Amino acid sequence: MGKPKAPKTPDYAAAAKAQGDANLGSALATNYLNQPNQVGPDGSLTFSYDYAGGNRLPDGTVIPRTTATTTLSPDQQRLYDQNNQISIALNDLAKRGIGYVDTASSTPTNINGAPQLSGAPGATQFQSQYDLSNLGAMPSSSDFGAQRDQVTQALMDRMQPYIDRDRSALDNKLANQGLHIGSQARNWDEDTFNRGVNDQRLAAVLGGSQEQQRLFDNAMGIRSQGFGEAVQQGDFANKAAEATFGQGLASSQMNNQARQQALQEADYFKNQPLNMLNALRTGNQVSMPQFGDVSTGAQVQAAPIYAATNDQYNAQLQAYQSKMAGYSGLLGGLGTLGSAAIKKWA
Repeated sequence: MGKPKAPKTPDYAAAAKAQGDANLGSALATNYLNQPNQVGPDGSLTFSYDYAGGNRLPDGTVIPRTTATTTLSPDQQRLYDQNNQISIALNDLAKRGIGYVDTASSTPTNINGAPQLSGAPGATQFQSQYDLSNLGAMPSSSDFGAQRDQVTQALMDRMQPYIDRDRSALDNKLANQGLHIGSQARNWDEDTFNRGVNDQRLAAVLGGSQEQQRLFDNAMGIRSQGFGEAVQQGDFANKAAEATFGQGLASSQMNNQARQQALQEADYFKNQPLNMLNALRTGNQVSMPQFGDVSTGAQVQAAPIYAATNDQYNAQLQAYQSKMAGYSGLLGGLGTLGSAAIKKWA
């Protein structure tokens, strides 16, 4: 068995160049895949590649120049040519008539026959003062406090004898049950009774507040009624003045409407030649072909030349190392046998 031979180190520079060539090829292939020619009812879109006029890389590789050409269908091409001819003829007509258009645009519109502009009707006297001398005072939130307190106290006085009676009965009941003052059970029953008493007192306070609110609402209603009657009496004159003003305003508006119509008619006849010229210039427009995104979206992956070169070298290196390990073991075994033979014959 001879000594294994180490694998030759790869030419990484050549592998890198080969990888670059593969990357460029995949990029060009991807570009070709995603530029399909398209044909539609209004025209077509085609791609062409110029290798002679393309860009050249430092290593001499040619990157072709791509040209996208849109071609109209025969009908659309005919319409396009006709529109160009019409535009040229209209431009010639515009050049001949530009003097008239200039004269028309610089000449003020004749409004001698239009009605005169009417202003707003004259000022009308409106009544702004009302007789409020018969109104009562405006009630406040502090009014009727005495009545509230009277109602509250009356309700409390009415409930107090029943509260005293029920409290005495509760004391006798608890004493007969042997519940002394301060015990937990007695305190619980007394607390329940006191809560009920407190609820009755709150109800009495609420009743007094409701009576105060009722008296306040009555006073406010009486004042509102008086105020409404005073305002209604004062508005009679204002309504009559408003009717007179409305009649004058309507008359002015009708006159101004007639004037506006007369101005519009005069302006129409002044601008009619220019409007006719603009109408002639519109014509039929060419429908440019619409192309969808029909690219496949595919991408050609470059072959992993550089990585494959490196992987191949690593595999060869591992095989070499394995063979070297076996070779070293063989040499070690032969050395051991030689030593044993020498000792035997010594």
